[in-house]
Amino acid sequence: MTDFASQGKTRVNNVVHLNDTASQQGYYTALSCSAMANGTLILQGFNPSIISDKKCSGALHQESRDLELLDDITRLHFKGKLHAAVVGETRRTLIHSFRQHKSESYMPQHMHSAIRWSKKLPYIEPDFADLD
Repeated sequence: MTDFASQGKTRVNNVVHLNDTASQQGYYTALSCSAMANGTLILQGFNPSIISDKKCSGALHQESRDLELLDDITRLHFKGKLHAAVVGETRRTLIHSFRQHKSESYMPQHMHSAIRWSKKLPYIEPDFADLD
C-alpha cells in the first residue's frame, strides 16, 4: 500500500512499500495506519536516512512528542493512575492539561533522545488563540 492509499485507515495487518517514498511524511503516513508493529510488513528495503537524519521537520518532530505524551496519558488512564484534573476534549487541550498537572518539564520515561525537549529545544505549546 502506498502512503497516499493508506491515509485515514487503521489496519491490523499493514503491508507497506517504502522504497519509493522520499519523505518523512510519507513514511509516517504509511506506517501510522498500522494497529501494531508485529502486523506491519515492509516490502523491499527503504532508505533509513529519511527517518534517521536530524533533518526532521518541526511539525513531525512535535507530532512525535505529542504522540509520546498521549501514549503516557493513555497508559496512566488504563492503570487508573491518571489524575482527575487531567481533562480535555481535544488532543491539544488534553496534552496542555496533562503538562499543567505534571509540570512543564515532565517527560515520559521512555521518550527517545531524538525527540526529548530541553531549554535549547523546547516543547512547543499550541497557540490556543488560534482555536477560535
